[in-house]
Amino acid sequence: MKLTKETLKRIIKEELDAVMEYNREFVRGDAGVDRIQGVKTTLSKPRISGSHPKDIETRAKLDKMDNKTFTRNSAMGPDFIYIKDESGNELFAANHRGNNRADSAEKELLALGYTKVE
Repeated sequence: MKLTKETLKRIIKEELDAVMEYNREFVRGDAGVDRIQGVKTTLSKPRISGSHPKDIETRAKLDKMDNKTFTRNSAMGPDFIYIKDESGNELFAANHRGNNRADSAEKELLALGYTKVE
């Protein structure tokens, strides 16, 4: 198979876009990825320590949540999902730049018996 210059450029661009999208996943996270068994969607550990009212409200909601629950009703808006797994670990995912990770995670969590809280 012979690669043309245009094909090679396209392959390099696609790979670069994939790497850049992976790095964007950690914009609000602490660069650690965790998994919930049965959830294929990439989740990150939230770092919500600021004094902005949105941070304070979201942190308070997470503190009140029981294990094995999730919410889309946070100060950060419906494009974010915040989760407490069975062990109390806090995770999140976001719909961002065409990747609907929050939507995907919600479906997967409901299938695993997680409870959505408001």
